[in-house]
Amino acid sequence: SATPVISLWHTLYTFIADGPFSPGFDRAMPSINSEGTPTEFAGYQAMLESANGVIVFTFRGFDSPKHPVAGHVHRVGPLRESHPARERSSRPFVLVGLSSVFTDQSSVLNELVTALGTLPVDALVTTGRGVAPDEVNAPDNVEVVQYAPHDELLPGADLLITHGGCG
Repeated sequence: SATPVISLWHTLYTFIADGPFSPGFDRAMPSINSEGTPTEFAGYQAMLESANGVIVFTFRGFDSPKHPVAGHVHRVGPLRESHPARERSSRPFVLVGLSSVFTDQSSVLNELVTALGTLPVDALVTTGRGVAPDEVNAPDNVEVVQYAPHDELLPGADLLITHGGCG
């Protein structure tokens, strides 16, 4: 019998699976098939449909309602590291999140933290994988981390600065 296959998704399922990026992934299939996979797939969608299950680490609300999702696709919400609770000061709290962008945002982040350093606020900046936190020259009132649970921090934020990503 064949080995069961579960596909793990960390991004928007319908956007990639049958949305605007699907043709790009289809062009990558010859490279994927050459990696010694037991089955050759005609396209990315065929590969996903052949999996016994697909686990998606985002919320349903982020996906397009125009595209139906097969019954073997299960959304479980985002995976995240646990972080200690943030102590609240009397100053306004600013959350900066550019963390789902994988390009080098170090100059933008450094400009943001420089500006925040001139204000009577406390700020937390998340960098994601695109920038190491030590590449950002943060003043004393700004903490820079790679990841933080935005859903836990947003209720206490007075201001959110973001690019509108999926992080």
